[in-house]
Amino acid sequence: MPAFIIITVLLITLSIIIACCTDVFRRYALPIFVLFTALISLLVAIGISAYKSESILTAVLITSVLVVGLTVYACIFMIILGCTTSDFTGAGPYLFMFCLVLGCFGFALIFWKNPVAQLVYSCLGAFLFCIYIIYDTQLIVGSGKFKFSLDDAYLAAINLYLDIVNLFLHILRLIGR
Repeated sequence: MPAFIIITVLLITLSIIIACCTDVFRRYALPIFVLFTALISLLVAIGISAYKSESILTAVLITSVLVVGLTVYACIFMIILGCTTSDFTGAGPYLFMFCLVLGCFGFALIFWKNPVAQLVYSCLGAFLFCIYIIYDTQLIVGSGKFKFSLDDAYLAAINLYLDIVNLFLHILRLIGR
């Protein structure tokens, strides 16, 4: 338990540095990036240790297929083939609002132990992070109205990493035992 608290405090500190102290983040981007992803991975490993290995592997497979499919949609069809005109890069405020609502719903589920509500929460979470994967991929590729600059490469990688991790966790909650 003390290790969990230490990891959480470190993650909150790093998140504040990433979000608020952009000069510090850009100066020390690689060490902050490595530490942040390592701590998130450690928390995920602690969290999924309660699940059976079959559930974890199934969630990894489903997440992998979804990430590849969504990346193909966001990247290849948009840029190379020009088949879609969907620009998700302007959806940032709506995704943030959806994320806040989902966070409040998730907080309420701490006290409300309803299995149907838990299922709905996981489905909505998986849907939200699928959209976030398309959104962040299009920001990285620069195919829409908004895009990441070269100076924001580590921030873009963190965004996409968190999208994939959250998608995996919501899928694991849906199918896990």
